[in-house]
Amino acid sequence: MGLYTERHGMRTPIKKTDSISIKAYSLLYDCCTRYFEHLAWKYPEECPDGNGCCGLDLEKFNSDMEFEIPTLFRKDGFIDKPRSIKNIFEDEPINDEFDQYALLDLIEFVAQNVRDITRRSYHSFFRHNDLSFGTTNAIAGKFVDEINDIFHRYHEFEMRLYEALYNGGLSALSNVALSFFKNPMQVHDEKFILLSRPQYVSGMTEVDYDEKTGISSFKLDLINTLKYDKDYIKTLSARGAHFWIKPYLTPYRVMYVNLFDRNNRYRGRVILNEINSIFHPSHFQMLEYFAEFVLRAVTATSRREKDKTYVSFEMLLKHCLKGSWPSREMALKAISLYNWQEEDTYLCVKILIPNNNREINSEDILVISLMLLFKQCKVFVDNNYIWLVENLSAEKMTLETFQKKMREFSKEGAYHCGQSAVFHDFFRMTQGFQQASMALKFSRKYQPDVLYTPFSDIVNRYLMSRIREDISVETICHEKLLFLQEYDAKKGTDHFHTLRVYLENERNLTLVSSLLHVHRSTLQYRIEKLEELTELPLDDAELRFYLLCCFRLLDEVREAGTAGPSSPR
Repeated sequence: MGLYTERHGMRTPIKKTDSISIKAYSLLYDCCTRYFEHLAWKYPEECPDGNGCCGLDLEKFNSDMEFEIPTLFRKDGFIDKPRSIKNIFEDEPINDEFDQYALLDLIEFVAQNVRDITRRSYHSFFRHNDLSFGTTNAIAGKFVDEINDIFHRYHEFEMRLYEALYNGGLSALSNVALSFFKNPMQVHDEKFILLSRPQYVSGMTEVDYDEKTGISSFKLDLINTLKYDKDYIKTLSARGAHFWIKPYLTPYRVMYVNLFDRNNRYRGRVILNEINSIFHPSHFQMLEYFAEFVLRAVTATSRREKDKTYVSFEMLLKHCLKGSWPSREMALKAISLYNWQEEDTYLCVKILIPNNNREINSEDILVISLMLLFKQCKVFVDNNYIWLVENLSAEKMTLETFQKKMREFSKEGAYHCGQSAVFHDFFRMTQGFQQASMALKFSRKYQPDVLYTPFSDIVNRYLMSRIREDISVETICHEKLLFLQEYDAKKGTDHFHTLRVYLENERNLTLVSSLLHVHRSTLQYRIEKLEELTELPLDDAELRFYLLCCFRLLDEVREAGTAGPSSPR
């Protein structure tokens, strides 16, 4: 099978192709180089001791590529990856010219020619591995999967960054980065003023907040320490992504990229913290790419070009919580950054943070735990509660699976949770928050031993409890039910319970007689006796609904431990 350009008639050089950006090219090329060793059977470098292949002969490989893929990017005669010519943060950086289709050829060439290494034996004298190859190529499947993953992740990341930059600026960009890197990040300027931090997690750099100005900045003692730290000062001129480890700054590794403007003036730094998950080699290039967008947003802000038509996802949800929706356009922009759809399947959960656990299980740890448990959820803190919004459609998860996971989570940490009903319109989010609040409040008051409470489990009892708050049971309950309660107490009969089971099971004589463990004819007699005693027209649907509500109200009285109402005299 021919290579990509042969199949599509593109064997002539194509310059300035940019569907694959220079950053994407680097990621894909690096992936190819990790599998070059599996091409050594075709281009073997011979061991001087005559033990056969000991690796890939790069000169043979490069010579062959001049024939196989003549337009592949090269540097000093060897295939390589193109680079940006500094300053890389210009709006129109000058890049090495490359043919993206030649890269696709290289990818296909590697996939078609790699073979499995069957044996490695370390040659201590020459300090290399002698390699043996079979005829199988299972490794090709792994290579293709990795390439496809890069295409998918990079394309999605790039699209979301462009949308965030033009629709929301720095705040939107930071939220995109948080979901991509799976680690908390922050951006500060040259004066250590915090420009963006979408989520705080313990282990990040501590900051001071000025209530008058609304500005957060590094603590003054830390700023003074950094100003006189020679190692830190050296990092201020570094280009590209680098590691930085200083115990007084943070106990975790950080990856950083400095921001330089068009005049090569230092403007600040993007910092990614290795707290939630370990760094990957691709993160270096991806953070550099992200930093380009950050600088554009920062310089646009300095020119007072902030876009006023965007709210961050967390701010959007907090607006929903308070019932003060921004415009429909703003909301749709915010959810589009996360590939959420207006008509997806949603639900909300409200979680009480226990006072006695607040030092052990801090808010940020709970937030991280939930984000790891549900990849598509959005979590934020408001007062002493954690709010979780789950998109079951994006998560590809059933309600039953979600509830099972949440019940395990709440049981493990003894967290009281209220869950809304499922809804299929993002703009019903405010009602979802209200339902979750109702479920948690009711459960805490009436069933404190129950940790996880869906709204559907308490909605009827909630309605009854609200009625009782405004009207006494004696006022609203049907007098005949109150009469039956006293009649049964005096006569030792069971008419009250019989009537309830009869109505709750839609007057199905066969089912009711089975539930009451009586013969059908006995039940028929009891119903006739009830109708004679109460003179209730049980064929009336409105009356039956009213009576069932009264039964629930009397349950509320009994479970609340209050004395029942007396019967009319």
